[in-house]
Amino acid sequence: MHVLQVPLQKTFWMSTEAYTTAGQVFVTLRTAEGLVGYGQAHGNPLDEIAKVIREDLSPILLGSSAWDVRALWQRMFETTFRRTKAVTTGQPHFGNRGRYQMMAAIAAVDIAMWDLRAKAADVPLHRLLGTDRNTVPAYASGGYYPSADRDELGIDGLINEIGSYVEAGFDTAKMKVGRVPANDVKRVAAVRDTFPDIRLLVDANGAWTFTEAALAARGFSELGVAWLEEPLAWFANAADLGRLAEISPVPLAGGEQEPHKWSCVPLVEQGGLRYLQLDCTRAGGITEWLEAAAFATQKDVGLAPHHDPQIHAHLLAACGDDVIQETFPNPVRDPLWDEFFLSKPTLRDGVVHLPAAPGLGFEPDPAMLRRWSVASWTCSSDAGEVQVREGASQFAVQ
Repeated sequence: MHVLQVPLQKTFWMSTEAYTTAGQVFVTLRTAEGLVGYGQAHGNPLDEIAKVIREDLSPILLGSSAWDVRALWQRMFETTFRRTKAVTTGQPHFGNRGRYQMMAAIAAVDIAMWDLRAKAADVPLHRLLGTDRNTVPAYASGGYYPSADRDELGIDGLINEIGSYVEAGFDTAKMKVGRVPANDVKRVAAVRDTFPDIRLLVDANGAWTFTEAALAARGFSELGVAWLEEPLAWFANAADLGRLAEISPVPLAGGEQEPHKWSCVPLVEQGGLRYLQLDCTRAGGITEWLEAAAFATQKDVGLAPHHDPQIHAHLLAACGDDVIQETFPNPVRDPLWDEFFLSKPTLRDGVVHLPAAPGLGFEPDPAMLRRWSVASWTCSSDAGEVQVREGASQFAVQ
């Protein structure tokens, strides 16, 4: 298991915070027969997520079958609310182990187990999930602010960036909003005037009050914006989002910060979402994501998961046509996607093309793993590591 941290070459400003480092927890599950499964987790702090995997989750997997994905998921999840032999130092509601970190830790292990299952079956993950479809529509995510200055619009740089996505074949792009609504409307208008045919999405990153979001939505609607993402600040609830959806001429998207399927239910039922953006690398992994996705599609809500096309695109391929995958084509913004993998899905003309290799179909570059790893652990049966002893199910967490 590795904690990866990559300092970015420049600062990418969102509505209320700066993005300066790309990072993840990268987990390897290795079977006695030589199969390897990879899992990834995102969230903060990464070292706490890794500690949960090492101390709380690894003992749960010891002696279990890697085919028992759902049973193991439930046992891992129960560490968040039950006293178990695996957890001896407290529970989240007493301040030990944040729930968000617990769900991200479960995600990394669960994703790796699904990768193993598909490799054991010798099929790509999307085939294991029941589809021959190997392409998923994608959009280019970017359009950050140039600085912390709320009045600096950075329109020239914004136009150049969106133009690079159009040249790369994308017909859909997303840009940041969430500061002064009037200024954000000017930024969006500049993009719309320059690229009249592009499908344009905007993301406020949870910055606005209800009044600000309603004002911005009215301005965006005149510019043909296709969705407004995470418009309301953290203290707003699903009912508030639903009230906004009722008056907003622009469809709403959200859910990337939710930690599990249960918190997605009120967003779908009361929040008026057009797209659910649950991130399986943060929210309990593939097992949890599939259940949330099934609920959303029953309610005619589309799926647009946050980031990580090397994982999410497999899931979307099995979920019908009302889907779209977020990508970050700018290598300065996402060096992990650009440099970390020896093999991965290809991104061409605004479409993710899934590989034919078994499992998730990606392979990390050992050189990049060494270069960007700020901490690593190898767990074995001799050193408190995970091992399972049932044929192709035996694995260890590394």
